[in-house]
Amino acid sequence: MPILLENDISLLEKAGWGVCLKNGSDETKAVANAVTDYNVAMDGVGRYLDDHWFRGR
Repeated sequence: MPILLENDISLLEKAGWGVCLKNGSDETKAVANAVTDYNVAMDGVGRYLDDHWFRGR
């Protein structure tokens, strides 16, 4: 079940580049620039950073 925190959308909009985890809400995914292939339990943030920042894919 996706969890929507009230501040998620405004943070994504202000961040310059917003990334939402796979299990994020539809509302959050709609404003994100990217959605991970992994959820929080699968270390979605770490995998996204590894793939797109550290390895530059």
